[in-house]
Amino acid sequence: MNIRFILQEEDYLQHELFVASENKLFKFSPSKILGVYLAVSAISGYYLYTQNHLTVALISIVVGGVVIMALPRLVRGYYKNEITKYVQNTFGNSSGKEIECEFFMDNMLMGDGERAATIAYNQIENVTETSDYFYAKIQSSSHIIIPKVGIGNARPVKQRLLNICEESKIPYYEQLDWTW
Repeated sequence: MNIRFILQEEDYLQHELFVASENKLFKFSPSKILGVYLAVSAISGYYLYTQNHLTVALISIVVGGVVIMALPRLVRGYYKNEITKYVQNTFGNSSGKEIECEFFMDNMLMGDGERAATIAYNQIENVTETSDYFYAKIQSSSHIIIPKVGIGNARPVKQRLLNICEESKIPYYEQLDWTW
């Protein structure tokens, strides 16, 4: 099986966002911040209440609640902006090149006209399908990116990847509802 597709900057961005979402460092846990905020708020609220500053205590609690509600979105926006800058600096020259991927019995050959790489199936750690992409994670901590839109009919590619995963005992994950 042979497929051709073009990776654009948006494809690289979505890939990096997907990788970041799988990384524990990028996982945002509002419950930890909420716990700290509630403890600080309770102590300061109690202090303000005992000092007869009820209005200030209520305002601080309301403002803190708004911050807690908005913080996850703000953090995700910050990470997306930083990752976008990284993608522009790192993959700017690679964007727009046609990639050819040829599947063989025990490996795949990928190339862009300038470079080519042979990837043995036993080097693939897992394959993840999202609504727009197939990502094959390689042991070198990199990924193969296959955009569904760029290949036309994704069913034969999905079936080939499922066969490779079954034959090589590679985990296949479906995260069709993944979003950044």
